[in-house]
Amino acid sequence: MKNSLLSLVALLLLPIVAQAENWPNWRGPGLNGVAPGEGYATEWSTTKNVDWHIALPGRGASTPIVWGDRIFLTCGIDGQNAVLCYDRSGKQLWERRLGDERAGKHKKASGSNPSAVTEGKQVFVYFKSGDLAALSFDGQVA
Repeated sequence: MKNSLLSLVALLLLPIVAQAENWPNWRGPGLNGVAPGEGYATEWSTTKNVDWHIALPGRGASTPIVWGDRIFLTCGIDGQNAVLCYDRSGKQLWERRLGDERAGKHKKASGSNPSAVTEGKQVFVYFKSGDLAALSFDGQVA
């Protein structure tokens, strides 16, 4: 599961890095999953056309979002909902846990599956547990 998610993360980030544009929500700025431009990689593997990858600290299936040099995603960590922030080199900048995961999840995912959204100043998440949060780009609850 983690390897699949990491491959998905890398795949989703390739067009973003290529264009250096913001990807503020699930399916991108056009809400259609399409990145403008051309010249994207059409082949990849765990090493080909991938600059870096990470091992998530828990299960998750969110779409990463990108604003500037920051990448945000969600996952479950030790039974809690979490938001993670990385820079474009793959270095983790912060982790914020936001309440307990809700039981009754899909066997391949967690209760921490929402894709975050941003307007460029705050990151917003709404988890299956009902936890809703707005975070600053530094990970503080806004």
